Amino acid sequence: TILICTKLNLQVGTTVAVLTSVAMIPGIHEAYVFNFFSRLLTALIGLVTAGLVNFIILPPKSYHQLEEQLALTEKKMYRLFYERCNELLLGKFSSEKTSKELSKLNIIAQKVETLMSYQRDELHYHKNEDNWKLLNRLTNRAYNNRLFISHLSNIINLPKHTSIAFDANEKIALINISNSINDIIQKGSFARQKKSIATLKSSVKQMDEFDQNQMKSTLIYEILLIYKILDSRYAK
Repeated sequence: TILICTKLNLQVGTTVAVLTSVAMIPGIHEAYVFNFFSRLLTALIGLVTAGLVNFIILPPKSYHQLEEQLALTEKKMYRLFYERCNELLLGKFSSEKTSKELSKLNIIAQKVETLMSYQRDELHYHKNEDNWKLLNRLTNRAYNNRLFISHLSNIINLPKHTSIAFDANEKIALINISNSINDIIQKGSFARQKKSIATLKSSVKQMDEFDQNQMKSTLIYEILLIYKILDSRYAK
């Protein structure tokens, strides 16, 4: 039974089979053959019943839960970007608060990955074109979220003793962009900030990547990449 479950990549079934085999060891003082086949049959009945329920009668579907977790991820990552931009504008380049929020965000993102893994496994047993399309759409959405979080991580986890000075135009651009991203969930759309993006692009072009503004250039570049992700996601 253990070999069959392992071959079929049924981790839960393998666990049940192992526990059953361990439970068969103690307390058998006589009628070894009878006890062996009796408990083996009981384990097989349990595994077959669970398999029928899980894969035929009530196959697991995590789409609704996936949608909820993706929406939660996006709500938190947009808000965290807004908060981090405010910290940068205030000269707070090292923040325990946003670092903790980033860790929580990564936990939710990992939960999304786990749910998608379960759903992919289920679709191998119940091939359905519509469900595959739905899962692919959710997978692409999760991938974009991971990219966003990756760039967000780069503007949160800055090197020690980082100090960046933004001029007035750059500050206004950061405020406009962060407010626009923070309003996505409430408004259901992404208001483009073309003028603000042009300001940041112009700032980067004027910097030498090897001078004292290297960190500032890198940080602005990360913000531009985050904007590009959302610009593509909400493209009409």
